[in-house]
Amino acid sequence: MPIRPRFKNSSFKNYQVFNDGQKENVKWMEKYTAGFHNTRSPNIILLGTVGTGKTHLAAAVANILGDSVKTEFVKGIELLSRIKASWNNHPEESEKEALEDYRTCDLLVIDDVSVQFGSETEKLLFYNVLDYRYEYLRPSIITSNGNVNTLKFCLGERVLDRIMENGKILLFDWPSFRKNRQVFLEEK
Repeated sequence: MPIRPRFKNSSFKNYQVFNDGQKENVKWMEKYTAGFHNTRSPNIILLGTVGTGKTHLAAAVANILGDSVKTEFVKGIELLSRIKASWNNHPEESEKEALEDYRTCDLLVIDDVSVQFGSETEKLLFYNVLDYRYEYLRPSIITSNGNVNTLKFCLGERVLDRIMENGKILLFDWPSFRKNRQVFLEEK
């Protein structure tokens, strides 16, 4: 899926930095992006509360890598919905076709993993995608408004363990930019 209009122009340069944590995360993501073609890129999990810039930085990676990397950028709930739609009586695509884009792309970005139900079916679908990527050494970036326990609940322990074998967690533990921006606008 293409990156949506709100994040189409996301970059490291237009990510607003207000604290050391943000500065470190941007630096780490820049290094990740610069080395993407030269090394076995790790998986990245961006964890933190709403409005802290996780999606912006994930989109920045995809935007900077551009056409040199086949990227799928999808919300977790949409990934699950697409696969489940293949189970209908007259599906637009087979389950194999629905899985293919997510399994085989060079970089998979799954945004907002934490709004699912955490059902066993959802865990199996995430496993089906992410275990394949694990076996074929393909990196993924996952964003979540939860914590590690939330990810364990949504993805399952097996998937999280595989992601973390070659993975890095970046914490986004500061207040919401959107909320702070609103307070600023109200004060004007």
